[in-house]
Amino acid sequence: MTNEKLIGDGLCQQRDFLRQVIDSCPSMIFVKDRDGIFLLANAALAAAYGLGVADVEGRSNAHFHSNAEELEAFLRDDREVIDQRRSKLIVAEPVSFSDGSVHWFSTTKTPLIEDDGRCDKVLGICTDISDLKGAQEALAHSQELLNSIIDNTTAVIFVKDRDGRYLLVNRRYCDLHHVTNDSLRGRTDFDLFAPEVAEAVRAADLAVLESGEAREFEELVPMDDGIHTMLSLKVPLRDRAGQIYAVCGIATDITERKLAEAALGAFNQRLEQSVEERTRKLHETKEQLREALALNENILATSSVGVLAYRQDGQCVLANPAVAQLTGGTREQLLGQNFHHIASWHRGGLYELVTRVQAEGGRLETESRFVSTFGKEVWVRAQCSPFFSCGEPHLLLMLQDVTEPRRAAQELVEREWAFRSLADNVPDNIARWDCEGRIIYANRSLEKTLGFAVDEVLGQSPQILWPDGRFDGLLEAVREVARSGESRDFDLIFPGPDGRTRYHMIRMVPERAQSEGVVSVLGVGRDMTDRKRTEEQLRLAASVFHNSAEGVMITDAEGVILSVNPAFGKITGYSAAEVLGRKPSLLRSEHHDAGFYREMWRRLHDEAHWQGEVWNRNKDGEAYLQWTTINRIDDDDGQPVRYVAVFHDVTDMRRKDERIQHLAFHDALTGLPNRALILERLQHAIHRSQREGRRLSVTFIDLDRFKSVNDGLGHDVGDLLLQEVARRIQGRLRAMDTVARLGGDEFVVLMEDLDETRHCASLAGQLIAEISRPMQLRGHSVEIGASMGMAFFPEDGADPHELMKRADMAMYAAKAAGRNTYRFFQEDMLVRTSHRLNMEMDLRRAVAGGQLVLHYQPKVSLCTGEVVGVEALVRWRHPDHGLLAPAEFIPVAEESGLIVALGDWVLDEACRQSTCWQHEGWRLPIAVNVSARQLDSGDLAERIAALVRRHGIAPADLEI
Repeated sequence: MTNEKLIGDGLCQQRDFLRQVIDSCPSMIFVKDRDGIFLLANAALAAAYGLGVADVEGRSNAHFHSNAEELEAFLRDDREVIDQRRSKLIVAEPVSFSDGSVHWFSTTKTPLIEDDGRCDKVLGICTDISDLKGAQEALAHSQELLNSIIDNTTAVIFVKDRDGRYLLVNRRYCDLHHVTNDSLRGRTDFDLFAPEVAEAVRAADLAVLESGEAREFEELVPMDDGIHTMLSLKVPLRDRAGQIYAVCGIATDITERKLAEAALGAFNQRLEQSVEERTRKLHETKEQLREALALNENILATSSVGVLAYRQDGQCVLANPAVAQLTGGTREQLLGQNFHHIASWHRGGLYELVTRVQAEGGRLETESRFVSTFGKEVWVRAQCSPFFSCGEPHLLLMLQDVTEPRRAAQELVEREWAFRSLADNVPDNIARWDCEGRIIYANRSLEKTLGFAVDEVLGQSPQILWPDGRFDGLLEAVREVARSGESRDFDLIFPGPDGRTRYHMIRMVPERAQSEGVVSVLGVGRDMTDRKRTEEQLRLAASVFHNSAEGVMITDAEGVILSVNPAFGKITGYSAAEVLGRKPSLLRSEHHDAGFYREMWRRLHDEAHWQGEVWNRNKDGEAYLQWTTINRIDDDDGQPVRYVAVFHDVTDMRRKDERIQHLAFHDALTGLPNRALILERLQHAIHRSQREGRRLSVTFIDLDRFKSVNDGLGHDVGDLLLQEVARRIQGRLRAMDTVARLGGDEFVVLMEDLDETRHCASLAGQLIAEISRPMQLRGHSVEIGASMGMAFFPEDGADPHELMKRADMAMYAAKAAGRNTYRFFQEDMLVRTSHRLNMEMDLRRAVAGGQLVLHYQPKVSLCTGEVVGVEALVRWRHPDHGLLAPAEFIPVAEESGLIVALGDWVLDEACRQSTCWQHEGWRLPIAVNVSARQLDSGDLAERIAALVRRHGIAPADLEI
């Protein structure tokens, strides 16, 4: 417990001591958290608010200040120091107090970092620099006053550099020589005066520059009214390093004085020559001393280097304005200081410097960064040396402000960091090479482009990394930029890490040091592969645009034509020059009404696309049909900026389509409607007749003996016959009637609006007579007939197919009645037709199902009475109707074509029976009847021979 109490007491004493220290500090000290709450405040800060320390701690700036901008700045600076963990100096900031006064403060804010690394507090030290601000304003006023004095003095004042070029002249100089400061700057005396005058003036300047001391000259200068004598005091001006960089002259016109002196001297020359000479020398010496003192004071007052002089005991005896400005104090405050008691000197190392010079002698230099007694943070280069004044040893301390160069160096480091941060995060490739071409920097993008890690390429030459020579041209370009110091653009093609060729564009610029020339080359490259491909695609698109067989027209949002391709001219007949600037309406024909175009624009507005057929008119006035596709192109805001129309002429295609449409519904030989079209028209006619209560008829026409003409005289004559029949039928019909060819020699006539059946019968008679008239075809006189069948709506049906079928039945009835006549449909025809169809279907099953049998009728010789053969007669054993004779089914077989299969079965069965009889010892020839259709097949003999061989009988055993 004793140790813990001792430790606790020690900590309390230490805390109280620290509290006394900060409360004794004249500067305002505080600690705040992120929200601006004062966690600690010293007595100076509390006094500034007119409060006690306890009244400040725990409160924020908002409790003491009402200026919103200042409060925002306080909090922003506090959080910046905490977040960045870096001290910040606010050189000068105004602070408004509740009594209405505004004070200026210089504040240093430092982050307080806990042992565990947390940082949520800021330490602030403020110094009231209101007096300093006032002094700065007074100094600026004094500077303005000095400039006014210089420009309003009667003396001539000028400054020239070491080469004699004017840097500055006052108003008096400008008035005397009729020049201006701007026009004279950079010129020499040789540009103003005659050579002999300029050489004399230049010699005086050089004498001052070489001696490094102020000198006075009398110079003869030509002016408007003649030569004037100017008394010029010329003083060398030195920079911070003590180097002479210019000469300053103050000249007074002593022409009148010289003339008076000359007159007085001539008058008293002999009497007072000795006295005058001595007096003149004494006067000159006095003047030189006075001017030298004034010059020294002027140099001291105008020097940018701070100058302090101290006695051996440390008391300051000299302080120029520059050192007052540098430290933030006044000359009076500095003159009241003793360097043994300046705390900032002890901290910044200046005290050690001056005490070493006191002890060792000689001149010593150092560089120091410290906060002056007056609260200003400075960074100086200090030079201290001993000197004697009035026989007493003194110390001369010269302070050169290097704050800005050091800050610039820091900013350079920060900019380099920012450059690398930026370079590593941009998509472009960035690299640096030294003047020999070795890589000294590469960003991450370049690392990906090359397929190498940065550490692998730094310090290496591309020739070593890629010995295949892919970057030799690049290396030569780098060296050329380093030699010439001129930027260069360079295109490079090389394979990427994936082996695919990439196109790169590189901009190389030289990087220079201030005095060393080019020290490195910076390269910024961009992968142009995608751009190259895009350009190629654009070139391809342009080629397609110009070479497309389709017309292309581009307009602006108002419909004004901006561009057309060559195909546009070929289709429309208009050249580009004739249509650019005009609207597409110049192509409009009269085929479409206004509603058509309104609908087109509505679709473009709603859907940004329209496609369809448009009838336009070309330059020759001919209408043509084009298939058009129009697309709207919008900007980023969705507003239309362009319309692109692509079209091609489909006039010929339309004509071909119409021709195909015609062929699809018309007979190619006669041009008459075909089955599809007549059925369609018949359907419409039925609907119309139903609505109007009218009758119509369908007449089915089949030509008699046409097959004989076609087979005997040839198909070409048969075609001519059909065309002639078509013309003759058309010639007898009314305009409202329709004739169609169904195929072969079959025609159909549709007659509407029939009042009575006899009208149809009358037409049928006329048509039969017309068709029966002889025809002259290719030198042949041909006569045919026609069988016609008629069905009527509504009596015989209301369906087109049904009417056609019943007209067909009536036509077969006409043929059965002897041909070249006509018949009306009767219901018994339907019965007969149904019977015939059923018979046909049963017969097909009979041939395949073994329902046919052969009966053999013996053939007896009348001479001998012997059986000499048999005749095969077919019978049908029908499952429902019993045994049927040939007369009941052979006609059906003939009409349906089943006669061929039936005849083949009879032949095969006869051969089989002959084989059986021969095995039993009977050898009788069998006679078999064949149909004309079997003969038409062309291979009947071959089929019979094959049957004979298969069944193993002799050809003589079979009679046909």
